[in-house]
Amino acid sequence: MSFSDRTGNRRPLPPRDKYELAPPALRALLLEMMQNRWGNRRSYNVLCSMVQQAPDPKIIGDNTAYKEFVRLVEYIEWFEVFDLLELLGRGGLHDGEINQRFASCGLAYEIVEGKIDLFDPEGDALGIAAIENEAEALLDHRFGPVRERYSKALAALHGRPADLEKAISEAANALEAVARIRTGKKEFSAAIDTALAGRENSNALRSSLKALYGYACELPGARHGRHVESDVTMAEARYVVRAAAIAIAYIIESE
Repeated sequence: MSFSDRTGNRRPLPPRDKYELAPPALRALLLEMMQNRWGNRRSYNVLCSMVQQAPDPKIIGDNTAYKEFVRLVEYIEWFEVFDLLELLGRGGLHDGEINQRFASCGLAYEIVEGKIDLFDPEGDALGIAAIENEAEALLDHRFGPVRERYSKALAALHGRPADLEKAISEAANALEAVARIRTGKKEFSAAIDTALAGRENSNALRSSLKALYGYACELPGARHGRHVESDVTMAEARYVVRAAAIAIAYIIESE
């Protein structure tokens, strides 16, 4: 047993704040997994199909395929790396080693039972990671038409690549639609005032809901045409989508 194993010393992991990347270390794991599952030649053919490239007829075995196999692993897009990791790890077969590599690369993703999604330890710790899906489940009956809008927000947030501006826009659209259906008021501010009418000490809550909607309206490329570059982050988009979910649930359940 090594000194590190005996003493429990480990190299510190980097912050997990990187998105939409497939660093060399992750690609190396993919290459190893493909080799173990399919061998070099079949792996090369799989990658050729993925990038819509005709296989070289001169490649007839594992030895001759290796160089091009490695080149294609280095060439494919980050989301194609993720797709292949999911394919090879169906049913959670390789969850442990893939998650270890995500962590060592500082990637903000995790794989659970063979499906890759955003890594969200804070949401899990606070018990809010599932709030998005819970809000979606409330959108039925007369609020049913809003479900598609909020589903689009979730798809944009969790997409490959993610579309953060669209996630914010669709979440705000869903919140606006729920307020309109709930009160019959077309203008969001009036709808919120009507929804919370008669509730004591609700001024701050009204202001916060209006501010959330206002943020989405002012964000370049979200509610209106892009006039300057947006610097929205994943953390901001996730916050808005979740805050909209909580607001949607509150407006529906307080009726």
